[in-house]
Amino acid sequence: MDYSLGCIGILKTWLTKALRAALADNALTLSWKYIQLNEYSKARREQIQLEAKAGEQRWRNEVGTQIETLAAEERSQSPLKKGRVGKRQAKRDPVGINLDVS
Repeated sequence: MDYSLGCIGILKTWLTKALRAALADNALTLSWKYIQLNEYSKARREQIQLEAKAGEQRWRNEVGTQIETLAAEERSQSPLKKGRVGKRQAKRDPVGINLDVS
């Protein structure tokens, strides 16, 4: 988790590089040796983490306020009256038997 920064894309790239290195060495298994050799450097991981935090903050500033506004508008609207699920409303269907056969 720490080395992939919680990003599945980074994990996939990292494991793909490790697998390629293992296959190039004709290894029978993907060992920790290949995984450790292909991990991002500490500086690169820190750079990715800073970029991710900056992007999250930018998203919060741009989109987060819009979401909060929409949520406040939704709360201010009167709730819709909902009936019981599956219960038919009598006004929709004719009720009773039509005995007029003339």
